[in-house]
Amino acid sequence: MAGQTVRLSITRGDDTTIILTGTSYKEWWEQAVEYIYRNFGNKDKGWRFRDIEDLEIKIEHSMSKWKGWGGLKWCSPERMQEELNREGVQQDEPDNPNPRQYSKFRFGSYYIGEEKLMKELRKW
Repeated sequence: MAGQTVRLSITRGDDTTIILTGTSYKEWWEQAVEYIYRNFGNKDKGWRFRDIEDLEIKIEHSMSKWKGWGGLKWCSPERMQEELNREGVQQDEPDNPNPRQYSKFRFGSYYIGEEKLMKELRKW
């Protein structure tokens, strides 16, 4: 699905991490796989599914498009508005005077996305 923002809630034990991603120069699931293995995998053994199979991953999506400027792979929900404020401007320019508002993004369950992500994670 093009033009969407994806929210992942990744739980291991009592700790939950929430990140946002979307399709930019890579598909959202490729970026999610990279994030998960880099942050939850075994850094000494490479990408192996058995090192992350204990994760509980919930995926939601919004039809609000992913940030379309700067090649952002992922970010925290707390940082998203800052990223939207910079959308469409060069490094030496002031913030966008009329940025999209993250608070207006509406998320819903994305079971097909969960299946797609698990299939991609299992390839490793």
